[in-house]
Amino acid sequence: MFFLILLLLNGPLAWAGRELPGDTLAPAEISKTSSNDKPWDFDSVSELSLFPEYSRSDYFPEQKNIFFTANSKLRLRQDDVSFEIQPELRTVEALSNLTQSQRDSVRSPSRWMHVDYTLNSTPQNEAILTAERLNFNYHTESFEMTLGRKPVSLGVVSIFPVWNKFSRPFITNTGPLRFSGQDQALFRYQHGSFALQALDIEQGSSSDATRIGEAIWYGEDIELHALGGVWWDAGTAGLAAVKDLAGTALRFEGLWFSGHGIQASLGGERALDKAWSVLTEFLYLEEGTTDKNRYLVLPQSRFRILSAKYYGFAQAEYKPWPLWTFQLGALVNLIDGSQVGNFKFLHSLSDNGELSFEIRLPNGESTSELSSQTLPLQILAGLKQIF
Repeated sequence: MFFLILLLLNGPLAWAGRELPGDTLAPAEISKTSSNDKPWDFDSVSELSLFPEYSRSDYFPEQKNIFFTANSKLRLRQDDVSFEIQPELRTVEALSNLTQSQRDSVRSPSRWMHVDYTLNSTPQNEAILTAERLNFNYHTESFEMTLGRKPVSLGVVSIFPVWNKFSRPFITNTGPLRFSGQDQALFRYQHGSFALQALDIEQGSSSDATRIGEAIWYGEDIELHALGGVWWDAGTAGLAAVKDLAGTALRFEGLWFSGHGIQASLGGERALDKAWSVLTEFLYLEEGTTDKNRYLVLPQSRFRILSAKYYGFAQAEYKPWPLWTFQLGALVNLIDGSQVGNFKFLHSLSDNGELSFEIRLPNGESTSELSSQTLPLQILAGLKQIF
């Protein structure tokens, strides 16, 4: 209820013109001051999004749903200290009974702080009130400390979640793709081209914790990362790199888990001209299988979201005008040839609004991983407004 009150109270602030869109927030001085009489700055931004969806698969009849999200990001800061909270309301409404994956699309992942509340759960509706951000941050020129909930930032690749298995959405998800916050303690120190960070992500019991250290080196046209520690119930070590080569950004992530083998992703991204850009990535999962008659019965694992050994992803992006973007891509299972095609259109109505349209189309034999037997066709239209 506290978060709901904050959300409602922030409405008048939005109409008073105290917010700017995105993470670039405009300070608005408030009367509260510290002991040294320096004023605290209060920043806020509110966002509403509405996504009607049509979905259909071989196992479920056609469905018509509406996803709705409302949130307000509030930040209080002074000098090197800031406090941030983002109450968020998420709901999905269906004309017929919701599937489990549609309910899960608005529910929160496993997290340590219990600030998630189910407002309604009926056969045709799921409504959740939560805090996607709730954190304290202290930073200087060389040091940063964050305690609390915020999205996890790990890795360098754009599509496959090799390092970032906590916050990044994936094309096989149901509903609008969204980033999730995780409860964490982050300590980061940077000196010149070198940076060290320690990250503790808590999701409940000790076997659900991820406690890792990362070393980073920023060179000329190259960036190197090394990681090690304990990830859930497994030891882990990994390497990642970004290299600019003749205008192409080459990206690599590799991660080893004790008992779960190696995962690696290699990709490249290049702007062909002012309007066209292309992106390609490949994924290797040692724990995956090359037997297409077996991988669908592999035990579920939180260390991987896919079951085969080899995957590819390719995407072309076209921006004919500054406010218009078209994307055409596909995720391909390189073992059985099944794929999920993805077409997306974005149009910026203004600095504060966006229209979108997206189609996710699974295709393959009935026994393949990415066929319409296992994934639904999804057609989503979206409207997002920032205040």
